[in-house]
Amino acid sequence: MQSDAAVDDVRANALAQIDMLHEGILAFHKQFLKDQAAKEVMDEPSETASKQDDASLEHAKVVHELRESLQEVLRRNEELATEMAASRLQEVQWKRQIDQLQHHQAILTSQLQHQQATHDAQRKQLHMKDSLLANYRSSIRTLENKLISNAKR
Repeated sequence: MQSDAAVDDVRANALAQIDMLHEGILAFHKQFLKDQAAKEVMDEPSETASKQDDASLEHAKVVHELRESLQEVLRRNEELATEMAASRLQEVQWKRQIDQLQHHQAILTSQLQHQQATHDAQRKQLHMKDSLLANYRSSIRTLENKLISNAKR
């Protein structure tokens, strides 16, 4: 019973840690995205001021596309982290259910063995009673036969 409680505590702690890590990753990504958005807003005036030729405009486009691509990758990473945490949670729940079923099976097996042992003991006791009754009847017949033969003499 204590080992089950200990296993449940370990699982609960593991789930709590997974949740905390997941929340930390999400917070990091959100902060990163906010910082990137703030940086883009700050960079825009300097970009508009420095748009002197096509090369700098092309460079700004590439940087903007890279930032969008990075943000998309970070969003996808966040989705994958969420999916991974959900998958781990499901796995832990399945393992817990398997452990509970195995524990229940062990209890039922023990109960069945106990019932079989009780049944065997009752059967042996009944066999002994039958043997004693047969011996008692045999003894009575022997005594009756002796009395009959003594009475005939």
